[in-house]
Amino acid sequence: MLLVKNDFSMKKVVIHPDYEFCSDFIDCLPDIFHTEGKTIFKARNELKIFEQLGLALVVKSFKITHFINKVAYSTLRSSKAERAYRHALILIEKGISTPTPVAYIEIRKYGLLFNSYFVSLKSRFHREFREISDSPDLPDAYPVLIDFARFTADLHRKNIFHNDYTPGNILLGKIGGGYDFDLVDINRMKFCQVTMKMGCWNLRNLYIAEDQYILIARQYAQSRGFDPDHCEKLVLKYAAHSR
Repeated sequence: MLLVKNDFSMKKVVIHPDYEFCSDFIDCLPDIFHTEGKTIFKARNELKIFEQLGLALVVKSFKITHFINKVAYSTLRSSKAERAYRHALILIEKGISTPTPVAYIEIRKYGLLFNSYFVSLKSRFHREFREISDSPDLPDAYPVLIDFARFTADLHRKNIFHNDYTPGNILLGKIGGGYDFDLVDINRMKFCQVTMKMGCWNLRNLYIAEDQYILIARQYAQSRGFDPDHCEKLVLKYAAHSR
């Protein structure tokens, strides 16, 4: 961990031991982020890709706009970047795929968190689950949904609950004869026992067709040893309320 201080600001840099050879680039990221790299998403937060040292690095810049949030993240909660980094390590340890974490950076001014950055390797996949929700008639929709239900069941069996389990945060690709998934945007997660109701509620924001919700619900129930009829009713109920 590197701490750099001056009269009014402090920069904290934490780099994964396997990627310390990237330290010069990571240390200067706050200075070059807005002028270099390729933007792949921009709203309140911004996501960029940087090609460095033979690696494709994805950098997410988290901005904190409200004073109350600045105080909260400075005194009560860890930063989103730190949580994304720590959660990635936990997911990988538990056998759940997510882009490899490389580093995180926090910038504080006058003791308050100003912004933070999370650095990871680029995902091995480029497709989003959003393809299924936007185009339910895709030729591979059925096997994707089956494998996704099994993946979600495995996630929940391992006491992982993604609080932002939406189509844009689930990347997919074909591996061998089936499909596998990478989780992204992982700063909002819980690590706790996931009950049947919690698991069904977690599926509510996939924005897929009713018959596809039923397919996922029943496969999820089968994979976790739950009653398929009960799971189906719960998933449909929660999905209807989220629309």
